[in-house]
Amino acid sequence: MERKGNDLLDKLTGIIGPLGKVERRGPKRYYVYTSSENIKEIVNKLLKELGDCYISAITGVELEDCFRVYYHIWNFTESVLLSIITETSKEKPEVPSLTDIIPGAIFHENEAYDLLGIKFIGHPNLRKNFVLPDNSPPDYFPLRMSQSKRGES
Repeated sequence: MERKGNDLLDKLTGIIGPLGKVERRGPKRYYVYTSSENIKEIVNKLLKELGDCYISAITGVELEDCFRVYYHIWNFTESVLLSIITETSKEKPEVPSLTDIIPGAIFHENEAYDLLGIKFIGHPNLRKNFVLPDNSPPDYFPLRMSQSKRGES
């Protein structure tokens, strides 16, 4: 059983090449670290080489000095969860949209934008108040650390 995991790690490392780094985190769990400039190329390569994928979530996390974006992609062929991880600056939180490659990303990218303010460049209909109430301020992103204390005294 361990050999299959090593084979897949080698396969993923070969697909990703110099565009990122692959780590095996469990029997069916792999992390791919890359820059936002390479995200679309990596996803295209993975779809071409591994086959059908389903985007189960896109999550964002605010760190002290940047935002980290996790693209959680389930691959049906290998029965593994791939988390493709990239970072973007707090000053200009932008990453490329995957909607033209994986249409199911539309919902997840809107949610991450609404809650954290990460812009997905190329998204066909990125909008505020996707999950937040319509009367939410346009500059309010409730999952940002700087705004999580809003309203506290």
